[in-house]
Amino acid sequence: MKTAIAGVGYTAFTRQSGRSVLSQAREACLNAIEDAGLWITDVEVLRVHYAKTAQVWRERFLADPEIPGLYDGRFRRMWEFYLAGVELGFRHGTHKVGVVDRGFRIGPKIPDYMAF
Repeated sequence: MKTAIAGVGYTAFTRQSGRSVLSQAREACLNAIEDAGLWITDVEVLRVHYAKTAQVWRERFLADPEIPGLYDGRFRRMWEFYLAGVELGFRHGTHKVGVVDRGFRIGPKIPDYMAF
């Protein structure tokens, strides 16, 4: 079982702990998984992968010769700006995304992509 946890970083911090609101939300989500009687068996941060994906999408969008005939200039600029912003956000840490693998028992578990 996998649970995706995504979020955009916030600059607001709580006075009591000095931690961001988002970090507390992630912690609450992970606690809820454990409170449900499940074990967290793996956590994978996908921030760099998402940055690369947004970069490739933007490059392909700009290189496609059919795009100018399909979309007007305003949309193309807006989409390019959006993809560039997403890439920078993931690459420099203001956007975060990850996957939490959970199960009913703890034990040695090899993810499918690492199986021999």
